[in-house]
Amino acid sequence: MPALSQRDLGFLAWNAAIGLLVGILLAHWPDLHSGPIPPLFWLLLGMALFEMISSFAWGGAPFSNPIRLAGLAIASAIYLAASSALGSA
Repeated sequence: MPALSQRDLGFLAWNAAIGLLVGILLAHWPDLHSGPIPPLFWLLLGMALFEMISSFAWGGAPFSNPIRLAGLAIASAIYLAASSALGSA
């Protein structure tokens, strides 16, 4: 497996931040769980936003599928950990 680029690491860090943000929001406002947009979709929107910004800012090919899956796994794990640690899971 090739080494991760700074862009890949930035994407993974962004996903960690998005997962933490969603976890904190859901811990403070549990009613958001039953909102019209499920929390997992918020994570996917955050990923898509970063990909859009990075493709416009730096150009080049989008992220590879393994990086996308790793980002989703990181965001989901942090979201679940944060919301359960703060009492909303």
